[in-house]
Amino acid sequence: MLTLITTPIGNLADISQRSCTALADCALLACEDTRQTRKLLSLLGLKTNAQLISYHDHNGAKIRPKILDALAKGVKVGLVSDAGTPLISDPGYKLVKEAREAGYEVTATAGACSPILALILSGLPSDRFLFHGFLPDKAKQATTLLQETKPLQLTSIFFVSPSQLSGKIALIKELWGDRPASLVRELTKLHEEVITTSLSGLEAHLGEKGIPKGELILLVGPAETEEDYTQDEIETLLAERLQSLSVKDAVAEITSQTGRPRKDIYQLALRLKPLDK
Repeated sequence: MLTLITTPIGNLADISQRSCTALADCALLACEDTRQTRKLLSLLGLKTNAQLISYHDHNGAKIRPKILDALAKGVKVGLVSDAGTPLISDPGYKLVKEAREAGYEVTATAGACSPILALILSGLPSDRFLFHGFLPDKAKQATTLLQETKPLQLTSIFFVSPSQLSGKIALIKELWGDRPASLVRELTKLHEEVITTSLSGLEAHLGEKGIPKGELILLVGPAETEEDYTQDEIETLLAERLQSLSVKDAVAEITSQTGRPRKDIYQLALRLKPLDK
């Protein structure tokens, strides 16, 4: 069995009993950083005879066959990230994919996940959201991604480093306009802070207080677009989508783009393209 073991993102008290049991029981621990995992085991007072190996972006292709070989021999394997839930912004999904394809059982221990924790603390809409991870460093790639996701009516979640914070806020504001936004830092730690305002408000805050230190998450809420589209415009957009998409997919896309109720878009789609009886 492969167990994805969730660890605290800052506060050691967030470790679950199930995660502790998994850390102690696994004979092989594949770690984002073995030093961090050894430190965690020491802080928790957990004794284990497990072999710790490094597994990350740079060595994943080389290490995955060794992990799969261990699973084939019946070894209990744990996948551990430095902090939080494995596979969230790390290469673990490739291991899970190959393990499942090979027929091995995969399970996970529940626990801390910083993007979700930031979302529920921000006060921004949490019913629909998109996790981007880190925006690309290259301006052209970041611009392309932001332009593609601009119409989506949801809250966007970004990891961001202190050195790039001001530039990323400015780029998002330039492409998306001023939107509700929240900056969350040092989650579960002593200096945890949540600042919910707007992109302009964040710029003003940074201008007054300076760039904050620590681990940062930037959240940007959806634009107020419902009134930006007339009924004729929505009908035109929907008719265009229906030429290449199914009714279901066209309705989903236009609902996301306009913010109108799905049932209204669906009824309009049926008028434009009745379903076969």
